[in-house]
Amino acid sequence: MNTGIERRDNHLRTADFFEAAKYPEITFKTKRVEKSGDETILIGDFTMRGVTKELRLPVTLSGPVKDPQGNRRIGLEAKAKVNRQDYGMKFSAVMETGGLMLGDEVTLEINAEAVKGS
Repeated sequence: MNTGIERRDNHLRTADFFEAAKYPEITFKTKRVEKSGDETILIGDFTMRGVTKELRLPVTLSGPVKDPQGNRRIGLEAKAKVNRQDYGMKFSAVMETGGLMLGDEVTLEINAEAVKGS
């Protein structure tokens, strides 16, 4: 985790947020793929901080293309919103103005590439 601010990065690694020493990975394991018109949706188990919930990820696919080594690749982009409290991230603080420092809704953005196995 690197936000460019060491003090914030260190805080994000604590039990207030990701508890990275205890839960070093965030995972998404695809269970199935659905088509809805032109939209492709990955349905899978999203695990963060030891909590697993089914998540629907609308994805944009690009490719397939052949790379310089002759492999077939596809690109994938996805965005989904999750509630951080559902995954045990309860930390918040009230600012001087009376508003909360953090909202509960977080947007996940995923950019990935897949290579077809031989």
